[in-house]
Amino acid sequence: MPPNNGLKERYKFLLLLIVLHTFYFIYAFIYQRIYNSDSFEYLKLAFNIRHFGYFYCGDLARHIDPSFFSLRPPGYSFLILIIKLFFKSDFAILIVQNILSIIVFYFLYKLLEKYNFRFKTWVFILITLILFPATLRLANSVLSDQLFQFFIFFSFYSVLTYFEVRKIRYIYFYNFFLIAALFVKPAILYFWIINVIFSIFLFTRDRKPAILILSIIMPLLITFWCFRNEKITGYYHFSPISSQDIVECYAYNALLAKYGSRYADSVRSDIIKESKMIKNFTRRCEYLNSEGTKIIRQNILIYSYVHARGMLSFMLDPGRLEIVSFFPVKKEKEISFFREIDEKGFVKGIWYYINHIPVFLICYLSLIFFWNMILMASFIYFIFNKQNNLLLRTVIFMMVGYFCSVSVIIGYARFKNAILPLLIFTLPFFIETISNKTGISKKINSQ
Repeated sequence: MPPNNGLKERYKFLLLLIVLHTFYFIYAFIYQRIYNSDSFEYLKLAFNIRHFGYFYCGDLARHIDPSFFSLRPPGYSFLILIIKLFFKSDFAILIVQNILSIIVFYFLYKLLEKYNFRFKTWVFILITLILFPATLRLANSVLSDQLFQFFIFFSFYSVLTYFEVRKIRYIYFYNFFLIAALFVKPAILYFWIINVIFSIFLFTRDRKPAILILSIIMPLLITFWCFRNEKITGYYHFSPISSQDIVECYAYNALLAKYGSRYADSVRSDIIKESKMIKNFTRRCEYLNSEGTKIIRQNILIYSYVHARGMLSFMLDPGRLEIVSFFPVKKEKEISFFREIDEKGFVKGIWYYINHIPVFLICYLSLIFFWNMILMASFIYFIFNKQNNLLLRTVIFMMVGYFCSVSVIIGYARFKNAILPLLIFTLPFFIETISNKTGISKKINSQ
């Protein structure tokens, strides 16, 4: 069958994409499961910017916490603020986010159309959205993840367009979207290092000085924002989340894997309790960084194991937390797959986990896990397949590799949401190779 890149296929895909997003939106509207603790910080930040001119994500009527001046970058709250100028309901935010999500996956399909695959690539996009419910769940939650995904995808889209047409304006777009993403979520904070190295590589190839100049803007803005935060709080930093995570996530999970939950919970609780006794914000952050770093250094081997396991979890995590927090799934108790393995051993931990979640959820999670394995295999195949463009492989590797490395300890599916379109992009290349080797493509073409 010849490749069908006509408007009919685009409209069909767009219609199904809208239907899928509409289903999740209606569900969110009915059950009102659109918030978590982060949501109210973003809403409060938008409110305080609009009414008081303060970049503060807490309640100004209560005791002022210096960390709330820098905890949340303002990008997502600016979007909320703009929407709130016209609509009072928070569901208007979800409508905008669903539109952004539809745009992302529609443009992903347009990108894949250029490669003239023998099959309908939009089918695999829809399958992935169905089998990775975290994406549509986040599009229908008051959280920054959907806007973050939008900016990450279009930075990718822009640099790919530059490879194709070699017009410098697309490097402007690429860097603009990266910077916009930075001020939505600090997860991309250290990507500037990779971007500068990549820009040097591009400069040696294309000899365009603007490539280097543009790559410096991101670290300059990071420095500016850190100085801004230092002026307000007295501590030079981009976001205090990093000081919290080094204790509550990184050090804690190393202790959990080595000593079990009782000891890990006790140590974490003691450190957090002690930090709250420190009134000076700078000394509090320095104390958290010092204690967390010390634990990691003392347990570097087990931490390395946990880090590597987290990278695997990042790629394979089916997103149980996102499912049970959005859909009305009855929870027997709050459990974690790797936590049960750490405490009870590999076989007993898995058996305990399976026996404490509903059967239908096990089946659904198994399907998601299987599809995630395919996505991971397609990513690995794409990166190591020399037939694919080197620059394209480099961009996908540095973006997916970066998020896989920095989001590893928790490994929740929501952190993979940012680079899901990039993983889907690699999927048709993998599917086509399999179909060629198994002879499926010949059967399709003969029909």
